[in-house]
Amino acid sequence: MQTRVFEDVLVVHDGNKIESFVPLLVQKLRTVTPRTSIVWEPVESDKSFYEFSNNGSTVKRLFGGSWPNPLHSQQLTDTTSYFQLKIIQSMDNQTPGGDGIMFGVCNESKPSTYKYAEPKTCVCIYNNKSCLNLTGVRVIDSCTAVRNDVIGIVVDTIADEIRIYINKKLVAIGVKKPSELQPIHAVLWMYYADCTIEMGDFFPYSSLEPKPINIVYLR
Repeated sequence: MQTRVFEDVLVVHDGNKIESFVPLLVQKLRTVTPRTSIVWEPVESDKSFYEFSNNGSTVKRLFGGSWPNPLHSQQLTDTTSYFQLKIIQSMDNQTPGGDGIMFGVCNESKPSTYKYAEPKTCVCIYNNKSCLNLTGVRVIDSCTAVRNDVIGIVVDTIADEIRIYINKKLVAIGVKKPSELQPIHAVLWMYYADCTIEMGDFFPYSSLEPKPINIVYLR
């Protein structure tokens, strides 16, 4: 009888074939569907900037033209946290390309207005090809996201990495690892008036693009 512990799963196996069984177990555990419910909270001074609906899953910026303090979530404590944001409106929906949304994670519960520019504390992408500030990520593909696009973030403490997806496609990996960024909170900046997002379950975890073996980073 041999016993192995993998995270929260106790593996008991008779015989000598456990070495061939463990890789399969790892694969199964990493392809289950984790989902993290995000509850956004504004800092007290910025509550008037936002309108919340659908039990808090839909957020609308009421007036814009500046970067307020970001919305922040509860601390993310799951072994693998996976949460998704769908863009309902970013600018006026007529302008080509995305703009006005900074989304990611931070190691502060209430980061200040421009914390997204500090790679030591935040892993975020801006939804525009101009890359307002992507110092916290290594870019694999375009981070442009427009109306009806879905940005997904995975905080994977098993692989010890933060991965960012747009419509299931892997577009960036955090410079900082989860082990270097504790405690971790989701963060969201919205710049323009009427910018609207919805949090939800749009793509299952198992449908996300696998991480390439040999990654070529754009920057």
